[in-house]
Amino acid sequence: MLERIEIENLGSIQNTGVSLSPLTVLLGSNASGKTTVMRGIELFAMLRNQPWQEVTYAGKSLAGDHWPNLINGGDTTKRLILRGFVQPDSIEPDCVMKLGIDWKQLLSSIVAQASTEKPAEPEFLDEKLKDPKGGWLMAGTQPNVISTAREFPPITLVRPRHSSITRVTSQLGALPPFREQLADLVQNLESFGTARYFRPNSAAMLYLTFKQQVSPDGSGFVAALATLQNRESERFEGIEQRLSELFPHIRRIRFDISAEGKIQHLVFETRRSARLIPAEMEADGVLTTLFLLWAGATTPPHGTLLIDDPEVALHPHLMGKRVEFLRSLANGELTGHPLRVVVATQSIDFVRWVEPSEIRVVEYSNETGTLVHAIPENETLRTLVDKFQANAGDLWYSGTLGGVPGVGE
Repeated sequence: MLERIEIENLGSIQNTGVSLSPLTVLLGSNASGKTTVMRGIELFAMLRNQPWQEVTYAGKSLAGDHWPNLINGGDTTKRLILRGFVQPDSIEPDCVMKLGIDWKQLLSSIVAQASTEKPAEPEFLDEKLKDPKGGWLMAGTQPNVISTAREFPPITLVRPRHSSITRVTSQLGALPPFREQLADLVQNLESFGTARYFRPNSAAMLYLTFKQQVSPDGSGFVAALATLQNRESERFEGIEQRLSELFPHIRRIRFDISAEGKIQHLVFETRRSARLIPAEMEADGVLTTLFLLWAGATTPPHGTLLIDDPEVALHPHLMGKRVEFLRSLANGELTGHPLRVVVATQSIDFVRWVEPSEIRVVEYSNETGTLVHAIPENETLRTLVDKFQANAGDLWYSGTLGGVPGVGE
C-alpha cells in the first residue's frame, strides 16, 4: 500500500509530503490545502492506472486551459512532480512522475514547421519506476522509450507520450512473452493500489443516473449499489448488516423497480413502518453512512479511500462510532483486506476520537504554500494526554497542534 507521497507544484502545494497511517486525518484551517493533498493522491493513482484522456483533476481534464489552473501559481514552466513510496520507512521513492509542457520540443516544432501551430499540452516528461530485481525502469521524452536493466527478448518498449510507465508495464505483463519475466514487477505495481476521492452529498447520491463511475459528490451511487447487490450479493449483505448495526431501525436495503424492470428509487425496510420508506425520507446520517460502507466495500486491495468531511450529518454522540468504523475499514474488517483511509475534517467532535498518531496537520503560508506535518512526539504532548487526559480535539482547538481554524481564510 501507499506509505508516503510527495507532491510538488500542485495547486496551493509548492513542495510537501505526507506519510500515511491506516487511518490518516488531515486537520487544517479553511483554504489550507487539505483537499488538494487528497486530490493529489487520487491524481497519482489515476496517472498510473488510467488512459490519459480519462485522467482528471477535480473533474477537469489535464489538457487545454485546465493545466494552468492545476499547476502551482499558474506557472506553466513548472513541472508537476509526484513521488510514491510503498516500502515502509524507505528514503527512496518507488515511483516518480514528472509532468509538464515540453517547451523545448514545442519550440523546435514551431521552428521546423512555422505554419503549423501546435498547442502547448502537458505530458509525461520524466518517469522512474523501481524494479524489485534492482535498478529502475526509466522513460523521458527523447527518445520516447522505456529503458530497463532487465534482459528482455529483443523488443523496443515504446511508451506513448501520454501513457505512464506503470500502465505500459501492466499491459506488457499481460502478454505471454513477458508474463513470467514481469510477474514480480506487475505485482509490485499492484501494491500502489487505486485511490478515490469522495465528498458525498445526500441529494446527489439519490439522483438516479447510470454513469459507469460514482462521482465525488455521490451521484451514480444508487445504480452502483444495485449493481453490487446483483453481482456480489454477499458483500451487499455485509453492508446491509453493518448499516443495521449502526442504525437499528433499518432492517433491509431495497430498490423500487418499475414494471419495465428499471430501478426507480432506493428504499428502506424499517422497524418503524409497515411500508417501504423512500431514501429521501431517511436521515442524512443514515445515507452518508451507507455511502461510506459502499465506498469501503468496493475499494480493492491496497487501495486508498479519500473522504472530505466524514462527519457530515452525524450527531456528535456518534462521532466515536464513525471514527471506529473508518478504522475498521482501514483494518479490513469489512472487505477482508486492509485499506488506506484518508479523511479531512474541521469537526472538533470528530477529532476528539482520533489518536494523535493518526493526525497530519495541514498549514498554508504565502511563502511555503501548503505544508503537511505529523504531530511531533514530545514530553509536553505526552503529559497533556497521559496526565491531564486531553483528547486530540481539545489539543487541536487550543492551537497546540497547529492548523487552527480561521488562519489562512
